[in-house]
Amino acid sequence: MRTLIYILLISLLSCGSDDGEGPTDTITEIIPAGYKSVSSARISHDGTKIAMVVDKDDKNLLIVTSLTGEDIQVLDVQGLDYLSTLAWSSDDSAIYFSGDGIARVALSGTATEVVVDAFAVSSFDLAPDDKTIAWSTNGGRALNIGSLSTLPVKTAESVQVTGASEPRFSADNKKILIRIGGKYHTVEIDGENLVEHVEGAGFLSNGAWMDEDSFLFLANDKINSFDLSSKKTTVVNADGFAAKGLDYSQKAGKYTYLLNGQKSLKIAGLR
Repeated sequence: MRTLIYILLISLLSCGSDDGEGPTDTITEIIPAGYKSVSSARISHDGTKIAMVVDKDDKNLLIVTSLTGEDIQVLDVQGLDYLSTLAWSSDDSAIYFSGDGIARVALSGTATEVVVDAFAVSSFDLAPDDKTIAWSTNGGRALNIGSLSTLPVKTAESVQVTGASEPRFSADNKKILIRIGGKYHTVEIDGENLVEHVEGAGFLSNGAWMDEDSFLFLANDKINSFDLSSKKTTVVNADGFAAKGLDYSQKAGKYTYLLNGQKSLKIAGLR
């Protein structure tokens, strides 16, 4: 029997101009059946699955579902909280998750393994070759970039980018998209060549690469795209007030996000 899910469909007009509503297709709101809320989510690299941190009976759980919130798999992990964030391994066989540090668990259900020894990790991402990881901590003053050649990675052994958080590695493994204060920057994976691109970010804002030359980002209560070559910003979704946890899948042609204080995950296509 197919799992029942709560879905609300909202139709948005497509405009595509810099100051109007952008090229967002229908938005679907998902809460997998039997769960109270979604607090974090990432789409798999192949664009077919979503990993989520969900609340059930006041306990945070890690699940994997289809893009419609069905076919639920629950993974047995400890240490999750409502601030936990996620990342997929390059082959989609494992999920990395944060808490007091960063750990990974295989979808096959094997035991978890600690990969980063750090306290109160608030944001992180995994490089597409699985060799580098970047993270920031709640109350910390820098983004840490470390090699996964020896585990667990320790903060003292990492390269640091002062004031940065919300890292996302580009698919070509050359750059990391980061937020410093209210501005989005890119930095090379060795921590060098910091470049400022666009401003307007809030405390909960993050960005997500679309391809090697463009990214989505949260700013000014909207979901926007930015082209590195043309320096052009386009509004993708004008209804981005209190949005957080932005993610994008090029394979699926969809992006996901949460709204602070709301319970469902939003998933939308791009025209």
